[in-house]
Amino acid sequence: VKKAEADQIVIAMREKGLPVEYIVAPDEGHGFRGRENRLAMFARIEQFLGQHLGGRHQESMADDVATKLDEITVDVASVEKPKIATGLDLAKKTPLPQVNAGDVALGTHYYSSTLSVQGQELTIEGTRLFEAAEEDGQAVLRLGTKASTPMGDASDDFVLDGQSLRPIRRTVKQGPATIELSYGDREVTGQMQAGPQQMPVKLDLEAPVFGSDAALDVVLSGLPLAEGYRTYLRYAEVGMTQRVRFFALSVDGTETIEVPAGSFETYRVTLEALDGEGGDVTSWFTVETPRKLVKSSGTLPPQMGGGPIETVLTTGSTDGASE
Repeated sequence: VKKAEADQIVIAMREKGLPVEYIVAPDEGHGFRGRENRLAMFARIEQFLGQHLGGRHQESMADDVATKLDEITVDVASVEKPKIATGLDLAKKTPLPQVNAGDVALGTHYYSSTLSVQGQELTIEGTRLFEAAEEDGQAVLRLGTKASTPMGDASDDFVLDGQSLRPIRRTVKQGPATIELSYGDREVTGQMQAGPQQMPVKLDLEAPVFGSDAALDVVLSGLPLAEGYRTYLRYAEVGMTQRVRFFALSVDGTETIEVPAGSFETYRVTLEALDGEGGDVTSWFTVETPRKLVKSSGTLPPQMGGGPIETVLTTGSTDGASE
């Protein structure tokens, strides 16, 4: 068995007060193959059987075998319970879930967001344009978001890998401020500029990440959503904060949703924050593929007051690929 499984057997016997002896050869796999390891194991088995069955056994052994037996005999009191990975551990370390970019609905989608900031309710109208394209021989997905906000017009443009939907680069513009980012496997780099002031951006990554905001909705559209589906994911949040967020995702079932764009049969998708920073989100995506976001409900970041925000698909959506 695997060492972790053998450890559990030893611990269970030890905790029940049962006598147990343990031999582990760190240079072996499923079975003992090395000559000295096998001779040491057989010598101890023979002693064990002689001790408990009363039969005869060879008491002496070669010096190299005795040395090896000492090396691979484990003090059972030192065996510790294996650490169980938490959801946060899994979200940090496991590979990003597989996606199918072909399940993402292309074209222009129109959304309306209602949010509460310092007791005031605001409505923001926006559009998202999804285009399949090619750059330097690589298939990409371009995602352009435009919105009119109380602070002026804003745009958020992503270029995503056409297969993995991982971000390649991002440009955010809000009034006089601009953020330009480049994404790699181990870092996000770029700069933030507001008028004459410039600030470099560098976020170190332990593992590859997805993009945030609209890019995350694209990823969720491309997941193999089905009732009972669960996975972990992480994304880079760059702007007012520079950090990686970690979430557990679950599909809680199907639900018919009424929004201004019409009635849709959807999957209800929950993102549960695992890092203690809050920000749980519930989203509804069409069951039918190519898939699109119909509605989402969550909370604003603490820097914006932490009020509720809801986004719905409005009328006038146009689907289809763009050349």
